[in-house]
Amino acid sequence: MKRRRQSLRFELCESRCLLAAVLADLDADGDVDVVHDGVWYENSDGFGNFKIKLYDRRSSGETAVGDFDGDHDLDIVSTSGWYANDGTGNFSAKQPFPTTFAAEELRLLDIGNDGDLDVVLRTSSQATYFDNVDGLGTVVATDIISFDWIQDVADINEDGRLDVLTVDFKNDETLVHTQQADGSFVATVWWKDPIAEEPGDETYLPRTSYARLENIDGDRHLDLVRVEGVDGFLNAVVQHNQGDMSVSAPLYAVECFSCDIDFLDFDLDGDTDFLVDWTLLRNDKGERFIEVQSDFRGETVAADFNGDGIVDSYDSLTKARWYDGTTFEPHQFGTTLPLPPGLPRTWVDLDSFAVGKLENYVARLGDLDGDGADELVVATARVGLAASLAIYQQGGLRLEVNLEQSYPIENLYLTDMDHDGDVDVVVSGYEWLTLLENQGQFQFVMRDLPALSLLRYLAIGDVDSNGLQDVISISRGPGVDGGSQVSVAFHYGTHFELQPLTYSGKTVRNAVAHDYDNDGDDDILLFTLTIDPSNGSRQKYETLLLESLAGSFAGEVVLADSGFYGESVFISDVNLDGIADMIGPDFWRDTASGTEHPVDVVGEIVDVRDLNGDGWGDILSRQTYSIYLTLGSSDGFEASQRIKNVPMLSDIVTGDYDGDGYVDLVALQTDWSVMPYLSRVTGDVNGDGVFNSADLVAIVMHGHYEDGVYRNSTFETGDWNGDGEFDSADIVYLMQVGTYTFE
Repeated sequence: MKRRRQSLRFELCESRCLLAAVLADLDADGDVDVVHDGVWYENSDGFGNFKIKLYDRRSSGETAVGDFDGDHDLDIVSTSGWYANDGTGNFSAKQPFPTTFAAEELRLLDIGNDGDLDVVLRTSSQATYFDNVDGLGTVVATDIISFDWIQDVADINEDGRLDVLTVDFKNDETLVHTQQADGSFVATVWWKDPIAEEPGDETYLPRTSYARLENIDGDRHLDLVRVEGVDGFLNAVVQHNQGDMSVSAPLYAVECFSCDIDFLDFDLDGDTDFLVDWTLLRNDKGERFIEVQSDFRGETVAADFNGDGIVDSYDSLTKARWYDGTTFEPHQFGTTLPLPPGLPRTWVDLDSFAVGKLENYVARLGDLDGDGADELVVATARVGLAASLAIYQQGGLRLEVNLEQSYPIENLYLTDMDHDGDVDVVVSGYEWLTLLENQGQFQFVMRDLPALSLLRYLAIGDVDSNGLQDVISISRGPGVDGGSQVSVAFHYGTHFELQPLTYSGKTVRNAVAHDYDNDGDDDILLFTLTIDPSNGSRQKYETLLLESLAGSFAGEVVLADSGFYGESVFISDVNLDGIADMIGPDFWRDTASGTEHPVDVVGEIVDVRDLNGDGWGDILSRQTYSIYLTLGSSDGFEASQRIKNVPMLSDIVTGDYDGDGYVDLVALQTDWSVMPYLSRVTGDVNGDGVFNSADLVAIVMHGHYEDGVYRNSTFETGDWNGDGEFDSADIVYLMQVGTYTFE
């Protein structure tokens, strides 16, 4: 049996309010199992292939997992009793708790700091503490606590005694009752709802309807989570425990319908995320909560079930199925998952490096120093601080430039504005547009350019065919029918002149400068949103062409009621006929013939370019924490394939990061770090650009082939299909892709 050498990253649920299903490695084989309602779903191989085992044929209620009898394996504890693990995953019959009421919730935690796990069972009016008196599972009911409207029970002030959280609905107070040494309780008002100044104003003031304790920010203190009702709406709010029996001001988390809240560390980053009304909110270090996924259908637990580095989920309503965190597809417990298809190129990760806190940023790759390898350029801004530009090479930060402009950042372009052979930087915010002219050796001259106010979109191209790049700016329209403004800052070498353009005024959602008619100057494509005159409630997307005649624009041409949503449109010559085509997430349009062809793209398009070196343009896209590749060919586009899982993916940019002529990927992550992925020929473990006998020798010397060590292999040691092992499946994978070069 393969064993994991590193420790697993998931909670044993020993010190938090528990969900209906829990996660644990019950058989100590190094992977994550699921326990739910009398059933143990055993992850038999770490790849998400589960066996189904019963430990109780009757429903066992709320469940927790921990070493309850002190024999160093994980036992199962429920609201009605506990089940002893013999160390191999075989469980005893239920050993019931001596309780006289039907418990609704359970906590498994060490009260008194004596080194063993105790049990707390509660309803809304009563809580009972069962002391594990000998550490072997013998329990005695020690405290029977009665309060009105109990919300939660835990050691709130961290003194080793059990405390109680209640809500006094009559006086609109949330209280903590701290237990004293003599067993009595002292009440402290943790939060009081706002008081109405005039009778009747209570309707418009928030009133607490529910409260819970949870360590939200990972600082070990239990924080306060409340549901507030105001004027018919519900909001979930968080108040951080300051560690001195006080809480912070409310931090808004989300508006919700019923505010059914579960807590789990979904992205495994050490803080607690929310599942509210079946919508997942990622906790950004306790400072904000970002919606990342919806359509969960029950109480949910999450872990990496199949070992791909992405968190998967199991919800209580589906029971016999778990959901892949990369594809969101359900998988039946007891079935075997297929291996991924092969690709001739693989993206291999380098060491990550940290960047500053990125709240509002745009990132691009470009070769600023002319050495053939692209630098990572990040324009960022924070509220109250000046915008800045940071340039990173493989060794880390190379240069930081204060842009002397205000929040926020809207656009960033890396292009040779003056055609002098080096890459310049164009960056914009709402009210400003700045050019950094590259002087070489990372020296820049900063110039403010003329542009519209409320600037939203930019496009760059030579619209007057004078050899210099002009800047097209589009203002932020006030609404679907409010329209936008479009202007061109013509580049005349020593200066720029702003000229407004006349068009129908529809709201623009993106713009591209491209020589659409192949007459030698760049035209302007506007992807617009308007109201369909035949149906006043339907939004209609149109592609407008502003054809340039050496910088003069005669008027707009409606190319099509395209269906292209503007921010998802890319321009590329799909069929290599010398004419640029338009590509969206659902179809691409052949410009020459006007015909549309379907595209099977998963997620949001990031870039369209030749990623595998065969001459055809490919589509790179992302969905949540996964990156997909849709290969181009003479027949159009193939189906999307997942090529990389990035557990903390925030953004992805493309370019030649190592200067070898192939397209690499650079991921910006939610922990404010950067992870580069270099393009390699599949099997090329020594990085010389070819897979041949030299790579086979290197692989044999590593000695990882079926070595029995749990997932210790990487690309360089023979894991080519990405499952963490070097075994016969990798040999089959290589035969599929056919990249070996015979000498």
